[in-house]
Amino acid sequence: MKTRLAAAAAALLFSSAIVAPAVAQSYTADFTTLADATVVTDQFQGLTFSLTGGEAGAGAPLASTRWAGVMELNNSPSGDYPTSTLLTAAFGRNASAISFSYNNYGTGDAGHRGDSFYTAYDALGRVVTTGSLNGLDYGSGPVTVLGKNIRSLVFSNNAGADSSWEFGMRDMSYTLSAAGVPEPATWALMIMGFGAVGGAMRRRQSVAVKVRFA
Repeated sequence: MKTRLAAAAAALLFSSAIVAPAVAQSYTADFTTLADATVVTDQFQGLTFSLTGGEAGAGAPLASTRWAGVMELNNSPSGDYPTSTLLTAAFGRNASAISFSYNNYGTGDAGHRGDSFYTAYDALGRVVTTGSLNGLDYGSGPVTVLGKNIRSLVFSNNAGADSSWEFGMRDMSYTLSAAGVPEPATWALMIMGFGAVGGAMRRRQSVAVKVRFA
């Protein structure tokens, strides 16, 4: 009986430790600190980058000085043409307070180089917010993304007369939600722990007490 009670208590303590309170944390991905031609995927805390669409298709973006003369994260897997139309920043947890500097490498020109925009999505793929990036040139910003519980931020130049034009970012700041929110499996472990402790206590109370008289 004591062994069962101890095991149940240990399970309960373990599950409680998993859901210990945590706090949201803020980070900055500074692409200007990277070496030229660095492939950027998951070097930054809770943040992963990828490319899709366009002539270049799927791949990983590069940090390059190719177009701006300053190190920036570009929408090209090679650092040059061809480019991809979508650059996705995926967050490991819900994100908020997102801001970034953005470079269209020129604007105007009869609709060329100014047809970029961003869209933020939640964990279910629903649009949280979207905004135009037209007119931003040579490190303009910071651009602030409104909303919370954002799990991905997609940058697109797939619009207008020149939908495969290059673009870049010098940095991105973001805040990730606390990591102490329990997963379904953790809730199950906690419920089992409570149930085991309660069952053991009930069994102890139900033991018959025998009194012998001399």
